[in-house]
Amino acid sequence: MEIKLDVLISTSIKQRKPWPRISWIGQEKEAIFLLDGKHINEINLASGKTKKKIPRLQSLLKNVVILATSRNGAWLAGILTSGELFLWNKDQDCLKIVPAIEESRKVVAAAQECSVRLYLYV
Repeated sequence: MEIKLDVLISTSIKQRKPWPRISWIGQEKEAIFLLDGKHINEINLASGKTKKKIPRLQSLLKNVVILATSRNGAWLAGILTSGELFLWNKDQDCLKIVPAIEESRKVVAAAQECSVRLYLYV
């Protein structure tokens, strides 16, 4: 079996801070995002510069406990300090917030007290 791959674009990220994850988010309007536990930046592949603000998510990011992406790249999800869950679809710029239940509030509070890292699978 032979697979041929072509490099369409190459870039250097113009930041000093290392990012633990690079994710492809979106299925129709794709973009590359740099993620860590609580922050997200969109990278412009042509210039290597990052866009630090995603207007739809800005108000939520200051209260994020953990960020995760779906396996197919369609959704970005996060758990907030209040125990709420948010789902963002980049293609439709659609933000859905799932209200917190008592158990989720307790889990988030306990994880923050004990410095335990939470994982979110979408």
